[in-house]
Amino acid sequence: MRLESNRDGSMKVWLTEPEYEVLVDSADEQAALAMAYGAEVGLRVSEIAAVTRGAHRETAVDVSAVPGAGVPDNATGTVKVTWLAVYGKDTSGERDGGKRRDALVPDSLATSARLYQLEAGINDDEPLFDVTPRTIRSWITDAGVTAATSTGNDDYRKVSPHDLRRYFATRMLQVHGLNPEVVMEVGGWDSYQALRPYLQSPVEEVIAAEYAANGLL
Repeated sequence: MRLESNRDGSMKVWLTEPEYEVLVDSADEQAALAMAYGAEVGLRVSEIAAVTRGAHRETAVDVSAVPGAGVPDNATGTVKVTWLAVYGKDTSGERDGGKRRDALVPDSLATSARLYQLEAGINDDEPLFDVTPRTIRSWITDAGVTAATSTGNDDYRKVSPHDLRRYFATRMLQVHGLNPEVVMEVGGWDSYQALRPYLQSPVEEVIAAEYAANGLL
């Protein structure tokens, strides 16, 4: 992983995919699921605490007319998408109760969340985790401590909830090459300026790939 110092002495952490998986494997089922909503959906910690199954919505979307969608000739062009209604931070201050957006939940995470809900007997309108944002922060800290102990890499101790959101943004933008406006829409960033830090700081894989492509390794 790559670290960068903040002015207040804290650290920004850029996780690779294998490092993220180590972190998730270092948590129990509930904490791992909560972390996935940060790293794979892009939710802020307060938004994770508010997630309910009832806020998930499955739709069938026809993407066949979208250039570059990569739909095989023999396919229908329709994909199943799980949306999550999120009322998150409104940086403009124009909306009471937060800004509504529809985040996109990967199919594997949506399935895991549904199974967890059924096993735990949670109603659709009840929070999946039913804890405070502070508790979720503690889960992430504890997972980092466990990961550091098992791997011998103390950098895991520096992982914060925002580093999971950072992981989401940088992977979508830099590794998968998504349209920045798509990432802004699903992640709740209001401007290119807000998204710029995730484009300006290359992740470890991108740096290594650039060197490798130019025969510099």
